[in-house]
Amino acid sequence: LGGGRDPPPVRALVLTRMGRPPPGFNPQGDNGIKLPPEAQRERDMGKALFSQGKWEEAAEAFSRAIVAAPGVHVLVTNRALCNQKLERWGEVERDAREAMSLNSSSVKAHYLLGKALLEGGKHKEAREALLKSLSLSSSPEFKSYRLSIEEALYMSRKCIWVKEQEEEEEKGEALRSDLVTL
Repeated sequence: LGGGRDPPPVRALVLTRMGRPPPGFNPQGDNGIKLPPEAQRERDMGKALFSQGKWEEAAEAFSRAIVAAPGVHVLVTNRALCNQKLERWGEVERDAREAMSLNSSSVKAHYLLGKALLEGGKHKEAREALLKSLSLSSSPEFKSYRLSIEEALYMSRKCIWVKEQEEEEEKGEALRSDLVTL
Protein backbone atom coordinates (compact mmCIF):
# COMPACT_ATOMS: atom_id res chain seq x y z
CA LEU A 1 0.00 0.00 0.00
CA GLY A 2 1.85 2.93 -1.31
CA GLY A 3 5.53 3.03 -0.65
CA GLY A 4 6.08 1.00 2.51
CA ARG A 5 8.22 -1.43 0.54
CA ASP A 6 9.24 0.81 -2.32
CA PRO A 7 12.64 2.48 -2.14
CA PRO A 8 12.63 6.28 -2.01
CA PRO A 9 13.12 8.10 -5.30
CA VAL A 10 16.78 8.46 -6.29
CA ARG A 11 16.65 12.26 -6.06
CA ALA A 12 15.29 12.12 -2.52
CA LEU A 13 17.81 9.47 -1.50
CA VAL A 14 20.75 11.47 -2.87
CA LEU A 15 19.64 14.73 -1.28
CA THR A 16 18.89 13.06 2.03
CA ARG A 17 22.37 11.53 2.13
CA MET A 18 23.79 14.97 1.46
CA GLY A 19 21.99 16.18 4.59
CA ARG A 20 19.41 18.31 2.80
CA PRO A 21 16.12 16.55 2.12
CA PRO A 22 14.14 18.08 -0.71
CA PRO A 23 11.39 20.55 0.23
CA GLY A 24 8.24 18.75 1.36
CA PHE A 25 10.00 15.36 1.60
CA ASN A 26 8.36 13.19 4.24
CA PRO A 27 10.03 9.79 4.73
CA GLN A 28 6.72 8.35 5.98
CA GLY A 29 4.84 9.67 2.96
CA ASP A 30 4.68 8.19 -0.53
CA ASN A 31 7.26 9.24 -3.08
CA GLY A 32 8.10 12.37 -1.13
CA ILE A 33 4.49 13.55 -0.83
CA LYS A 34 3.92 15.42 2.39
CA LEU A 35 0.39 14.91 3.62
CA PRO A 36 -1.44 17.17 6.05
CA PRO A 37 -1.45 15.63 9.56
CA GLU A 38 -5.11 14.54 9.37
CA ALA A 39 -4.57 12.85 5.99
CA GLN A 40 -1.40 11.15 7.23
CA ARG A 41 -3.25 9.89 10.32
CA GLU A 42 -6.07 8.47 8.18
CA ARG A 43 -3.60 6.97 5.70
CA ASP A 44 -1.70 5.24 8.51
CA MET A 45 -4.98 3.96 9.95
CA GLY A 46 -6.02 2.70 6.51
CA LYS A 47 -2.73 0.86 6.04
CA ALA A 48 -3.03 -0.76 9.48
CA LEU A 49 -6.64 -1.81 8.87
CA PHE A 50 -5.74 -3.16 5.43
CA SER A 51 -2.96 -5.30 6.87
CA GLN A 52 -5.49 -6.71 9.37
CA GLY A 53 -7.86 -7.65 6.55
CA LYS A 54 -10.41 -4.98 7.53
CA TRP A 55 -10.88 -3.75 3.99
CA GLU A 56 -14.19 -1.92 4.45
CA GLU A 57 -12.80 0.11 7.36
CA ALA A 58 -9.54 0.68 5.48
CA ALA A 59 -11.45 2.00 2.45
CA GLU A 60 -13.30 4.42 4.73
CA ALA A 61 -10.02 5.62 6.27
CA PHE A 62 -8.52 6.19 2.81
CA SER A 63 -11.69 8.08 1.80
CA ARG A 64 -11.23 10.39 4.79
CA ALA A 65 -7.57 10.84 3.84
CA ILE A 66 -8.61 11.75 0.29
CA VAL A 67 -11.00 14.39 1.66
CA ALA A 68 -8.18 15.78 3.85
CA ALA A 69 -5.67 15.73 0.96
CA PRO A 70 -7.45 15.77 -2.41
CA GLY A 71 -5.40 15.14 -5.51
CA VAL A 72 -3.01 12.56 -4.03
CA HIS A 73 -3.11 9.57 -6.40
CA VAL A 74 -1.55 7.16 -3.89
CA LEU A 75 -4.48 7.57 -1.51
CA VAL A 76 -6.91 6.86 -4.33
CA THR A 77 -5.03 3.71 -5.43
CA ASN A 78 -4.94 2.54 -1.81
CA ARG A 79 -8.73 2.86 -1.63
CA ALA A 80 -8.96 1.03 -4.96
CA LEU A 81 -6.92 -1.82 -3.48
CA CYS A 82 -9.41 -2.08 -0.62
CA ASN A 83 -12.29 -2.15 -3.08
CA GLN A 84 -10.48 -4.83 -5.07
CA LYS A 85 -10.35 -7.00 -1.95
CA LEU A 86 -14.10 -6.35 -1.49
CA GLU A 87 -14.69 -7.18 -5.18
CA ARG A 88 -16.41 -3.85 -5.80
CA TRP A 89 -15.20 -3.65 -9.37
CA GLY A 90 -17.14 -0.53 -10.35
CA GLU A 91 -15.53 1.38 -7.50
CA VAL A 92 -12.12 -0.04 -8.37
CA GLU A 93 -12.56 1.18 -11.95
CA ARG A 94 -13.69 4.64 -10.78
CA ASP A 95 -10.76 4.99 -8.34
CA ALA A 96 -8.24 3.70 -10.88
CA ARG A 97 -9.42 6.20 -13.49
CA GLU A 98 -9.27 9.01 -10.92
CA ALA A 99 -5.74 8.00 -9.88
CA MET A 100 -4.68 7.88 -13.53
CA SER A 101 -6.03 11.39 -14.05
CA LEU A 102 -3.83 12.52 -11.15
CA ASN A 103 -0.76 10.52 -12.24
CA SER A 104 -0.84 8.96 -15.70
CA SER A 105 2.28 6.89 -14.98
CA SER A 106 0.87 5.09 -11.94
CA VAL A 107 1.57 1.38 -12.37
CA LYS A 108 -0.98 0.45 -9.69
CA ALA A 109 -3.73 2.59 -11.22
CA HIS A 110 -3.32 1.00 -14.66
CA TYR A 111 -3.13 -2.48 -13.12
CA LEU A 112 -6.24 -1.93 -10.98
CA LEU A 113 -8.12 -0.52 -13.96
CA GLY A 114 -7.15 -3.62 -15.94
CA LYS A 115 -8.35 -5.92 -13.16
CA ALA A 116 -11.66 -4.08 -12.82
CA LEU A 117 -12.26 -4.16 -16.57
CA LEU A 118 -11.33 -7.84 -16.71
CA GLU A 119 -13.84 -8.64 -13.97
CA GLY A 120 -16.43 -6.55 -15.79
CA GLY A 121 -16.01 -8.55 -18.98
CA LYS A 122 -14.30 -5.74 -20.90
CA HIS A 123 -11.38 -7.95 -21.90
CA LYS A 124 -9.85 -5.90 -24.70
CA GLU A 125 -9.90 -2.70 -22.63
CA ALA A 126 -8.44 -4.68 -19.73
CA ARG A 127 -5.63 -5.95 -21.95
CA GLU A 128 -4.75 -2.39 -22.98
CA ALA A 129 -4.66 -1.13 -19.37
CA LEU A 130 -2.58 -4.11 -18.28
CA LEU A 131 -0.14 -3.69 -21.17
CA LYS A 132 0.30 -0.05 -20.12
CA SER A 133 0.87 -1.14 -16.52
CA LEU A 134 3.40 -3.71 -17.67
CA SER A 135 5.30 -1.15 -19.75
CA LEU A 136 5.39 1.26 -16.79
CA SER A 137 6.63 -1.44 -14.41
CA SER A 138 9.97 -2.07 -16.09
CA SER A 139 12.07 -0.69 -13.22
CA PRO A 140 13.27 -3.12 -10.52
CA GLU A 141 11.13 -1.51 -7.80
CA PHE A 142 8.03 -3.00 -9.46
CA LYS A 143 9.41 -6.53 -9.79
CA SER A 144 6.95 -7.97 -7.27
CA TYR A 145 4.02 -6.27 -9.01
CA ARG A 146 4.98 -7.56 -12.45
CA LEU A 147 3.88 -11.13 -11.70
CA SER A 148 0.37 -9.95 -10.78
CA ILE A 149 0.24 -7.80 -13.90
CA GLU A 150 1.42 -10.67 -16.10
CA GLU A 151 -1.16 -13.07 -14.57
CA ALA A 152 -4.00 -10.61 -15.19
CA LEU A 153 -2.71 -9.96 -18.71
CA TYR A 154 -2.68 -13.71 -19.40
CA MET A 155 -6.29 -13.95 -18.19
CA SER A 156 -7.39 -11.05 -20.40
CA ARG A 157 -5.74 -12.65 -23.43
CA LYS A 158 -7.29 -16.01 -22.63
CA CYS A 159 -10.75 -14.47 -22.29
CA ILE A 160 -10.34 -12.67 -25.62
CA TRP A 161 -9.22 -15.91 -27.30
CA VAL A 162 -12.14 -17.90 -25.83
CA LYS A 163 -14.62 -15.28 -27.01
CA GLU A 164 -13.09 -15.28 -30.50
CA GLN A 165 -13.29 -19.09 -30.61
CA GLU A 166 -16.94 -19.01 -29.57
CA GLU A 167 -17.71 -16.43 -32.28
CA GLU A 168 -15.96 -18.57 -34.91
CA GLU A 169 -17.89 -21.61 -33.77
CA GLU A 170 -21.17 -19.68 -34.02
CA LYS A 171 -20.26 -18.57 -37.54
CA GLY A 172 -19.47 -22.18 -38.46
CA GLU A 173 -22.80 -23.37 -37.07
CA ALA A 174 -24.65 -20.66 -38.99
CA LEU A 175 -22.83 -21.62 -42.20
CA ARG A 176 -23.62 -25.34 -41.67
CA SER A 177 -27.25 -24.45 -41.04
CA ASP A 178 -27.35 -22.39 -44.25
CA LEU A 179 -25.81 -25.25 -46.22
CA VAL A 180 -28.30 -27.77 -44.88
CA THR A 181 -31.21 -25.59 -46.00
CA LEU A 182 -29.84 -25.39 -49.56
